[in-house]
Amino acid sequence: MRKLAFFAAASLLLAPQVASAATALPCLTSAEVASATAFALPGAINATADRCTASLGNSSYFARTGTQLAQRYSASAAKAWPATRAAILRVAAASNDPMLQSAKNLPDGAMQEIIKGLITAAVTDKVPVTRCSQIDRVLELISPLPPENATELVALTIGVLAQGPSPHIGKLAICKA
Repeated sequence: MRKLAFFAAASLLLAPQVASAATALPCLTSAEVASATAFALPGAINATADRCTASLGNSSYFARTGTQLAQRYSASAAKAWPATRAAILRVAAASNDPMLQSAKNLPDGAMQEIIKGLITAAVTDKVPVTRCSQIDRVLELISPLPPENATELVALTIGVLAQGPSPHIGKLAICKA
């Protein structure tokens, strides 16, 4: 579950590599984490399925139903986009990073495609193949839940894992509840 929460969070809101280390970005609220998670999950599921299916084989959950699960979550992703975009723009407004600043001028479609590409890149870079069976099992366990419940569960897990004196997932701060 920790790896699922990590790759969902790491892929959220313009991937950590574009955040400036010198700039303290504003924290993400639990509602923003939930929206960003809802937006990110279909792409994260597809990217993880692509990464893991070969090592897990055709009997894995990813191979059998990963694509359908991602499609089921797509409606929630579309609904979550306005709140996700608002969170991205709020983070961008507080950043000195020129790449984040340029996000303010992107049309929705372009911003969505960039975020989806960053999600795929984050999964490819951050999800070790040795964790594929655990992630496969987590998705199989949460798959019977309605997408909204599964998204909230992942977002809650991100919030729990990020807690501490300085709650962060990568370079993104998570607001204390």
